[in-house]
Amino acid sequence: MFNARAETVALRPAFRGLLAKHRLIVPADGFYEWRRGPELARQPYYIRRADGRPLALAGLWASWHDPESLGHDDPLRSATILTTVPNELLSAVHNRMPVVLSEFDWDRWLDPAVTDEASFFPLLQPAPDDLLEAIPVGPLVNSARNQGRELVEAVGPALIV
Repeated sequence: MFNARAETVALRPAFRGLLAKHRLIVPADGFYEWRRGPELARQPYYIRRADGRPLALAGLWASWHDPESLGHDDPLRSATILTTVPNELLSAVHNRMPVVLSEFDWDRWLDPAVTDEASFFPLLQPAPDDLLEAIPVGPLVNSARNQGRELVEAVGPALIV
């Protein structure tokens, strides 16, 4: 699964136990979200840190074997990004947002000695409203075949809070 809701991650069978022992950080320059506009048109937005620094997204990982392979396969490794309710900026675009970890929380998040799941819940909050900016971008982002700098070029003014 591509993402997991922070509010229920400890309860869902697919993710149970991962918060205690299988945390990771997904570095990212930014991410895309689509906002419905007039006449159901969808406007893509590139979400990034306002200061241009990389994002550190909270994630979980798992390693497992396909039970039908009879032990003859390499482990399958997968990862998921944790999402939470949006901050004020992102609420104008989408009803969820990735959990963005503060630099001050990285060591704690990655510390294998910390296994109390409840101790991580305070970190699984929306990013501060002034941390991010949402930049409208062109429709090229609608296809994974497209690559290049033009995918993050603004086609209008950024959303502000």
